[in-house]
Parts: sequence; C-alpha cells; structure tokens
Amino acid sequence: MYKQALNIGTLAGIAAFALFLLMYYIGLSPISIGKFTGFWIPIVAILWVNLKVRREVLGGYLTYAQGFLTGLLTVLVWSTFKGFSMYIFMILFDQHVIDQYIQFTESYFAFLENFSGESFEQKPEIQEMMKGLTPWKIMLGDINMNIIFGALCTFIIPFITKRTPRHSG
Repeated sequence: MYKQALNIGTLAGIAAFALFLLMYYIGLSPISIGKFTGFWIPIVAILWVNLKVRREVLGGYLTYAQGFLTGLLTVLVWSTFKGFSMYIFMILFDQHVIDQYIQFTESYFAFLENFSGESFEQKPEIQEMMKGLTPWKIMLGDINMNIIFGALCTFIIPFITKRTPRHSG
C-alpha cells in the first residue's frame, strides 16, 4: 500500500522540481511566486495515490485512515524530494537564485509603494533579512510550507476517496 505512495510522491517531487526549473529559466522567481503555482501537484498526487490504492491494493475499499496515511506519506516524499532537489540546484547556482528572489521582492515592494502611494517602513528590515538567506534556509522553509499545505490537503481528500463496504443484513 505504501509502495504506491512512495512512487507517486517521487513523481510529484519530480514534477514540482521541473516546475521550479521552468520558472527559473523563464525568469520568474521560483522561490517566491513559484511556490504557489505548483499548488495542484500535491492535490493530484494525493487523489491519484488514494484512488490507485483503493482500486489496486484494497479491492475497491479505502477507509479514511488508510487514505490519510497514504496521502501523508505521498506529501512527505513529494516535499522532501522537491526541497532537496532545490537545495542541490541552489548550491550549484547559489547566488543567482537568491539574487533573483531579492530582485523580485524589491520590485514587488516598489509596485506596492506605487500602487498604494505609501512607503514601507519595514523595507530595510526585510532587505537585511534577505541578506542572510542561504540555500539551506530556503529549502527548510519550502519543505515546511509544503508539508503544511499537503497535510491540509491530506485531511480533506480522503473524505472524497474513501469507500467502505456496506453491510447487508
């Protein structure tokens, strides 16, 4: 039952890292806005693994607990695979990825200042915080955010995919 979760979690991690690379090479910051463009990957992965386990392993029946555990394992594999792949990539291209993120954040604050007409007092503090960014901190933040989002999805999706046997009598 958990073999499918490992396989589909790995495929989801590969898809998420491919999206990360695509966003990086087209010039968007995959660390900032890129985090939110792949929100569909864990949802599809959890649905896929629950339906596959229900159909192929458990004979058409899946309890909420079984769906929750397989979905959670899928999320853990997806988030750690994506996080470590990002980490290795950022080690190889360290400064450029972080510089791209800082540039995106500065242009975002400039847009907010122009749009709202107010200046942001916290901007120097945010710039100081960004100077301390390392690939390790970015990876840990991404893994944590992905696990939290995936866990929320894992709480909901098994309600949709569960199917328990009906007792007649």
